[in-house]
Amino acid sequence: MHTLEEKTRLPRLGSAFLGTTLLITVASILAANLDAQEQPPRTSNWDIALGAGTVVVPRYLGSDEYWVLPFPMGQVTYRGRIYVGPTTNGTMGGGIGSYLVRTGPFRLAAEMGLAMDRPADRADALAGMTDRAALGTAGLSLLYDDGLIHSTMGIARGLNDHAGYLGTARIGVTCVFWRRVVATADGSANFANARQMRRELGVSDVEAASRGALIAAGDRRLRPSDAIVYKPDGGLMQVGGTLTMLVSVTGPWWLVAFGDESWLANQPASSPLVRSRNQGAAGLGILWRR
Repeated sequence: MHTLEEKTRLPRLGSAFLGTTLLITVASILAANLDAQEQPPRTSNWDIALGAGTVVVPRYLGSDEYWVLPFPMGQVTYRGRIYVGPTTNGTMGGGIGSYLVRTGPFRLAAEMGLAMDRPADRADALAGMTDRAALGTAGLSLLYDDGLIHSTMGIARGLNDHAGYLGTARIGVTCVFWRRVVATADGSANFANARQMRRELGVSDVEAASRGALIAAGDRRLRPSDAIVYKPDGGLMQVGGTLTMLVSVTGPWWLVAFGDESWLANQPASSPLVRSRNQGAAGLGILWRR
């Protein structure tokens, strides 16, 4: 039996994964309490939210090149336990998961996820790098949501492509205005161990030699200082903030708008792959919720 809070709660919503470590999220509205909407009781075991939009994002973490892309939004949940949609544990991708424990405002989720690849031809600054493959992950996350305050702490392990551990911590507030508008603000921090940090922003001996050869041949995509070996340690990767607005248009349809600004920590920002320490993004989309 669903509680009134569960019947009137939007499922988590997220964007497509764009680059190995870049997540543009509207997670702050994913568990928004919409009791004020006076929605009718739900009778189905399925909770479905699907949509699409357009997002402007950097081409990879640390890039100063941007692209405009279509992106899917949504999540499908069965009986409040099993879900398919964006991950919660910092892997910045999509997957399938289950709430192993639900008690009061707390939930413990286990997930299997998949994050997209990062080919070397995605941006000029990646010239001479090896491609990063699509990444499978497994992880756990602890979520809290009381309708006003929501937070997440999660950890995930990469299962292939020499990946390591990723962690995330997020906290935010959700407010409902005029029974039609949900506004949220979130702050987040992402972490990685040395293995994962080097996969994302490191430069190996072979890659440094390849980049050096390109520079020697006059390749204008790279700077003279880009042909160095870089092997960062683990630690804080980036911190950021997200502002999101969800507006009820008509019936089950919602308009979604969000903006995100993040900053790379000192160590990852020192990578020769990084062209911009500040990473901004914005998106606009439409969501249908059943």
